[in-house]
Amino acid sequence: MKPVLAKEIIKGKVEMLIELAETINERFDIDTIVKFRREFRVVRSFMTFMRLQRNDKHIKMPENCKYLYHLAGKIKELAGDKIGDHTVVISPDATDVFVKSQKEWKKNYSTGVFTKLATKIAALDFSKLHPDLLDNFFSNVDREDPLEG
Repeated sequence: MKPVLAKEIIKGKVEMLIELAETINERFDIDTIVKFRREFRVVRSFMTFMRLQRNDKHIKMPENCKYLYHLAGKIKELAGDKIGDHTVVISPDATDVFVKSQKEWKKNYSTGVFTKLATKIAALDFSKLHPDLLDNFFSNVDREDPLEG
């Protein structure tokens, strides 16, 4: 895979993160949160891949992005599991934490969080990455995500 194509793929993943985060901000839909977390893991994996390939400890996910990823996971866990068409009822204490977590998301989320990530990735030099390494990375990303759900 050519480095230019890899850059476009990752750019698309970050754009998807931005769209999904905005949807989460509007309505805390569990399916959207699952998709958001899946796309986040791909981008985070790519950042780790780049850091290792370029031996540059500064290439990593921004802390505010990681915070939102973990907060989305907390919201997903607190929302309860679906069994068929029914949602498991959660305790009032968990409901309070759920509402507080949603408020925390609203407080910490802004479109600028992931726009800065997009800018950071756009500034990376992909040209020195070997095409076989990129092929290998993206073929592994395309497989079923065992953490999905």
